[in-house]
Amino acid sequence: MEIIGALGEVLTYGLNKYLQQKGIPLRVQDCIKGQIVDRIELDLHLMAQNRRYILKSCNYMIDAYKGAVWEERKRKCKT
Repeated sequence: MEIIGALGEVLTYGLNKYLQQKGIPLRVQDCIKGQIVDRIELDLHLMAQNRRYILKSCNYMIDAYKGAVWEERKRKCKT
């Protein structure tokens, strides 16, 4: 299995794997990504409002969050 670094790729991979396992004939494609700061802020707001959840079984997502590192001088998040 390949290592997936970007959070968007993790979501796409996880959704496609789920759809395939359930026999649902859909294919999720990558989306256009905004600034990382905006994406982090959106996640924070949604989690604070209990509108964003990560299931314990979603290891790809958990690893992506655990592996994210903020670099202030570059104003971006690395995984």
